[in-house]
Amino acid sequence: YTVKVAKEGFQPAAEQTGEVKVGKETSLDFSLIKIPTVATLAIKGAPVGAEILVDDRRLGVAHSDGSFTANDIEIGRHNVTIRKENFRPKSAGLVFVSGGVMEFDGALASIMGTLRIDAGPAGVSPAIFIQREGEPPRPIADRTQSLPEGDYTITGRVAGQQDVSV
Repeated sequence: YTVKVAKEGFQPAAEQTGEVKVGKETSLDFSLIKIPTVATLAIKGAPVGAEILVDDRRLGVAHSDGSFTANDIEIGRHNVTIRKENFRPKSAGLVFVSGGVMEFDGALASIMGTLRIDAGPAGVSPAIFIQREGEPPRPIADRTQSLPEGDYTITGRVAGQQDVSV
């Protein structure tokens, strides 16, 4: 006799042949291998501590080498997001296949810029205030500022003079 064994969720086993004799027991051994129902997400190059989300569910953060791995992503299409403060988030719709590894580049673009303030004429030291849109103005002492992208108003103030804003 030729015997074939199959079970849903498992890879089909190879057919085996066995001889059946009267009064004797015949046994065949089949090894069924489970078909994976999950996939792996492998991220490289992300900023340290960047949050990793799949379908808006937080899975964890990027390690010190910028990597992150999740081995239990359900197969199918998922939205993967990487985000971190002062960086532009990155999202993509990715299709995960059974037992597969989906690699995703985690590099994020910084949204920080540098503002350098030169005030004159020489010998004049105005008080400088910076105001981001929607926030109150705040004084700054350091004439070089690292700031997130946005709209800002810079105001210089000298006693006895009219304020100057840009």
